[in-house]
Amino acid sequence: LGKCSAKGPVSLIMVMMCIAFLQMILALVAAWRTRDVEDSFSESSWIFGLTFFNVQLWLILSPMLWVLTDVNTLGHYLCMTLLVWSFSMASVLMIMAPKVLAYLGLSGGEAVMKRG
Repeated sequence: LGKCSAKGPVSLIMVMMCIAFLQMILALVAAWRTRDVEDSFSESSWIFGLTFFNVQLWLILSPMLWVLTDVNTLGHYLCMTLLVWSFSMASVLMIMAPKVLAYLGLSGGEAVMKRG
């Protein structure tokens, strides 16, 4: 029977990070292509915030991950988990937050008419 012969989750984490970076690049391309859209429909500032956050996260957690590799196994895995979780959750929150705020009428613009 087959089994995984990888020594640790590094290969899985690298694939997940490549997908996250690809997603970030595609979001930047979409934001650039829709730069002429009206501000109330534009999400380019949120996508810039997402990119800025992800780059900062990568610059802070990558050296920490490298330092913790041989020093502390638990800290190493917690840092990897935080890195992957933060990349994915930041993407979801930065894209969905403007829509939720606009729906609730908290975005500073016009309140959305609700049925009922």
